[in-house]
Amino acid sequence: MLKKTITYKDFDDNEVVEEHFFHLSKADVIEMNFSKKGGFGAWFEAMTASDDQDQIFQEIKKLVTKSYGVKSPDGKRFIRNQEVREAFLETEAFSELLTALCTDEDASAAFINGVFPAGLEEDLAKIAAKQNKVVPVDPRLLEDTQPLDPVDVPFQKARMAVDPAQNRVLTQIEVQAMDADELKHLLAQGATIAPQI
Repeated sequence: MLKKTITYKDFDDNEVVEEHFFHLSKADVIEMNFSKKGGFGAWFEAMTASDDQDQIFQEIKKLVTKSYGVKSPDGKRFIRNQEVREAFLETEAFSELLTALCTDEDASAAFINGVFPAGLEEDLAKIAAKQNKVVPVDPRLLEDTQPLDPVDVPFQKARMAVDPAQNRVLTQIEVQAMDADELKHLLAQGATIAPQI
């Protein structure tokens, strides 16, 4: 869960300092992963590589809106219903936060890292591994050309060595993050590539 202290001026021109909370559960992110072509990692890469400022703004706004909520008094629930969201969207706190996230890449990266739950990459890898399908390898990935740049996503961990006996299933995020030589080596050891979700 991410706690943000936001300073803004209300509609009576008073300076207000408030704490607001943002959180996505593992279930939220898994649902997002299934709903995005190529999974969440591919969506995130496309968004950050885009020159379409309106698209970036809209995606950040969706993420802020989806993740905003209030903690229940007993701390067991994070309430994100329509009433709670609309109340936040109607404040200048929302406007200040959105402006900061759209004008400061470090702030937006910190926000994204803060709302995503820990341990997510392992869960997404397990889901991908349960898919018993093997997808063909894009031949461009095997060419001896410029290596692919690593994908900077909130839940990416360091690459792990493949145990040939386990016939490892590589996620789409892992494939995008490794260079052609490493991919060839892993495929030669018997690794397969999980299908795009």
